[in-house]
Amino acid sequence: MNTLQGASYAGLAFLCWEILITFQDEIDLMWAQPRKLTIVKLLYFFVRYFALGIQINNSVVSGILITRYPVHERICRLWLTYQVLTVYSLLGAVDLILMIRVYAFYNRKRWIGVLMIVLLFFRVGLSCASAAMTVPTQGFNDACLNDIVPSVVMYCFIVGEFMMQSIILGLTFFKQFIAFRAGWARTPLVALLCRDGATTFTIIMSVLIGTMVYARFGYLHESAHIVFPSFVSVMSCVGCRLIISMQKLVRPEEPQSSFDPDDSHEFTTIIESLWTRTPSARTGLTLSARTPSAVSS
Repeated sequence: MNTLQGASYAGLAFLCWEILITFQDEIDLMWAQPRKLTIVKLLYFFVRYFALGIQINNSVVSGILITRYPVHERICRLWLTYQVLTVYSLLGAVDLILMIRVYAFYNRKRWIGVLMIVLLFFRVGLSCASAAMTVPTQGFNDACLNDIVPSVVMYCFIVGEFMMQSIILGLTFFKQFIAFRAGWARTPLVALLCRDGATTFTIIMSVLIGTMVYARFGYLHESAHIVFPSFVSVMSCVGCRLIISMQKLVRPEEPQSSFDPDDSHEFTTIIESLWTRTPSARTGLTLSARTPSAVSS
């Protein structure tokens, strides 16, 4: 249990450091219009401050569990339920952020919206099924570690998450291919989406595969307590930086001075409306003022 307490303190310290180095961006991009809430702004605050609350709670609970060693199985089951709900909530929030980015990238096409909704329900159903098959029958040792994680549940969840992340990433790169043929693939917008999408895919799959390997070969070891606090901090960092990077892109700081293709401009306008502000709210420019024809004239 000392490992759990140390990992909780380390996760809390990392998350506080992440908040400090991005706090100015949060003030500029999230608190500029405090009365205007959008889905993405709510997701940002959830991923950031829900994770912070979880890490604080982990630090407190780990100290309590040390005093109750060996921990009773009923308490361990509650602890596992708490971990499962936290992991699925944070991972689901990050997935939702990625889905919104893809939906905006495709200019809010209806079929993309339907596909994202189907993926979202698939994600929720997969999480509920895996939790239902794991939590009620799970056994524990004295340190509140799982005796064994069912292979079917673990593999199905990871494969399902891999399929969903692959679809999201594949749609992003397919749009990049379309943008390349249309002549605007080198815009900062496309580069940002592809870079962030590939990075997020790599991080999420690395964490899940690492957890799977650890679960198969060393989950009864005390060091397994490191997994949960680390996952919370990583998902919070990934989710918040996805939103901050997009917010920085759709907040124009310099006047347009070059040709901006229609599709790229339309996407920027959609992103602005889906994120936290109305189009061109900060610059005072109208839609027509930023179209290629207006620039060229």
